[in-house]
Amino acid sequence: MIAKKKVRQNKESMSPHSPIHVPERATYGFVSYLLCYISFGIFLIWAYTPYSYLEWIGLTYWPSKFLAVSIPPFLCVLFLGSFVFYEGLIFINTAPVDSPSTVSDSKKEDYKYLPKDAITPIEEISICDVNKALYGT
Repeated sequence: MIAKKKVRQNKESMSPHSPIHVPERATYGFVSYLLCYISFGIFLIWAYTPYSYLEWIGLTYWPSKFLAVSIPPFLCVLFLGSFVFYEGLIFINTAPVDSPSTVSDSKKEDYKYLPKDAITPIEEISICDVNKALYGT
């Protein structure tokens, strides 16, 4: 009884994006699993069954068989191209090396509460201080 109460309290206090297994996620996962296999089966039937058999069954409109050959490589290239695309986005959105935004943070914290002889946190050391320490300039 106590264990059930703790589990209930834990579920109520969980965030909605928690990775813990819940029945709803298991149901969605199982339905997705089934839909993937069913759609793949329909794709294989469409790709390998001649039009005459499909028309005999009563299925008269199907896309061109060329798409059965061209869609899988297209999806593979699209998937692999997404890595190049996202890497390009990262390069576009990254500030240049000489940009002031790479040197200091606009939301930096004030460390006045630290004692005078304390070492300043490394992310807040001024670039001038770093150059003095490294190059003596």
